This record gives sequence, C-alpha cells and structure tokens, in this order.
Amino acid sequence: MQLLLFGHPSAGIDTIGTRLSNQLQLSHLTLSEVLNEATQRGSQTGTTLKNLIDRGELVPAAVLIDVIHEKLKTTECSAGFVLHGFPKDTSQAQLLDQLLHELGRPLTLVVHVQVSAQILLERMINRQICSNKSCNRIYHQLAPPHQDNHCDLCRSEVVFQLNPELNRDLTLAKLKGYCDRLDPMIEYYQRRKLLSIIDGNNSDVTFANVLDVIKQIRGVF
Repeated sequence: MQLLLFGHPSAGIDTIGTRLSNQLQLSHLTLSEVLNEATQRGSQTGTTLKNLIDRGELVPAAVLIDVIHEKLKTTECSAGFVLHGFPKDTSQAQLLDQLLHELGRPLTLVVHVQVSAQILLERMINRQICSNKSCNRIYHQLAPPHQDNHCDLCRSEVVFQLNPELNRDLTLAKLKGYCDRLDPMIEYYQRRKLLSIIDGNNSDVTFANVLDVIKQIRGVF
C-alpha cells in the first residue's frame, strides 16, 4: 500500500502519518527525514544533495526524486509507505507518479486533510513546540502539555514557536501561499480518482476518518 498525505501547516499531517505507519505497519516517509538520511548515506545522490544544501542552493525536483527513489528501494519500504512533505506542486506530483509507475508501485490513495482557515490560523499562531530538537513534539494553547509546561515525552521545556500578536499577518500570508500551491494538487489527484478529502477541523476524529476511508478502499481491517 502506497499512501500520500498532504494538507496545510498545522493540519496534523505528521501525527496522522505516524499513527498510520504504526497501525498499518508501513514505512513513514517525511521529506525532511528522507533528505537527512540521504546526506548521511554517502551515495552519489546523497553527496549531490549535501553539496547543494551546504551551498544553500534550492534542491531541484529531479534530485528530490532520486533521493526518494533510493529510499523506496530499501527493504524498509517493501511493505509500502505513508509519504508526506512531497510533492509540493503538480509538477512534482507528476514526477512522483512517473517514478512510482516505473517501480510498479502506484499510489493507492491520496488523503488531503482539509482544515478551515480560521482553525488553521488559531493553531499556527498559538503553536507550541518542544525545545528539544530531537523531539519537536507539537502542542497548542488549547492542547498544552499535561504538566508544568514541559513536554509529555521528554520533559524538555515547551515554548511558543510564533508570537500571536506579531505574526498574524505573516501567518495569513503563509496560508494563502500554501492554498495557491495545494489547490492545483487537489484538482490533479481528483482527476486521477485517487483523492479523498478528510475533514480535519476536529483532530479527535480525523485519524479515525482516515482509517475509515482506507477500510472502504482496500478492506484493510
């Protein structure tokens, strides 16, 4: 099974991806982690990637595809994967489809977690994050850590990532930018009859709704 998740920042994609990976026994692939692994592997693609990053240059989509290709060839991904963080636009989506077609592993399902602009704004401007970079657990003013403003997982201090007063306009601008990129992707996957749009406004039920869609399409459970 090959699953792709996408949505706006603060839509809870990473949390959903982690839970799906654990429940379905699939490899959890985030673009940032895949890139980080590639720079440490020492392969030709990884070296090219590291050189680009070290020079502060934008990584071309073709290099990103090569990195993802290397990852998908590992035994870790043999049973399938849950991918998010890539693609970021329709041109990258087409490159990913071409790669997966060549590997004989086309996407099974694409899930777009849709959250209203107002809820996204509230989540983003009130976002809290664990100060431990190796943890990075995300919290929110309305869903803070259980004790003493310290992370439930590693007990490091939890801090605001954004200032609610100073970054409202910036956050709105970011949301608009993501909308401009995501809308064509939604249309692209709708045309390919792969897309399922999940209401992500209530984070308590979003994961269950995603599982229901997988059950309907693949009869997993």
